[in-house]
Amino acid sequence: GLLDSNDVKKLEEAILAKIDYMMGGEEKLVSILDQATIAMQTAILATLRQQEPELARRLDKRIIVLDDIGLLDEAGLAVLSRQASVRSMAVVLKSSTALRDRVLPKFKTGLGEWLAQETTMMGELPEHIREQEMRGVLQALIKLVREGKIMLKKDAPPAIITAPATAPTPVKASANGAT
Repeated sequence: GLLDSNDVKKLEEAILAKIDYMMGGEEKLVSILDQATIAMQTAILATLRQQEPELARRLDKRIIVLDDIGLLDEAGLAVLSRQASVRSMAVVLKSSTALRDRVLPKFKTGLGEWLAQETTMMGELPEHIREQEMRGVLQALIKLVREGKIMLKKDAPPAIITAPATAPTPVKASANGAT
């Protein structure tokens, strides 16, 4: 008998997906994501997580994104801050409260205070400057990972963040500078 048109459509889509994959579909996507602006990269990955969770999971393991800074320990962050300026790092942290909340508590040295201060004092920057600074940090991170100077542990799902048993209380600045 004849196939139902819906079955034909599904089969056609499956075949096209396989052909696309064999022609470098995922590889092309990785290279597009590597070249995309930070905002576009974030948007593409968010869409993929909803529509193609399996592909998104594979891509998350293969590509390096700014959010991966949250996976670094203090030593990794220190190495990164020697490649990317503190100002650039502050731009990245200012752009994402979630990332800032994951990164700043990891510091036990003055670098953390310096970064926190830079982030707080920094005014709004034009979009192209912000993108340039963020791209510079991302390129530095990619370079350090490829050179083996920084290890990213991407196996753990980034959504699960375990807090220390005694979590530090958030510091709120008051008018007189006391906490």
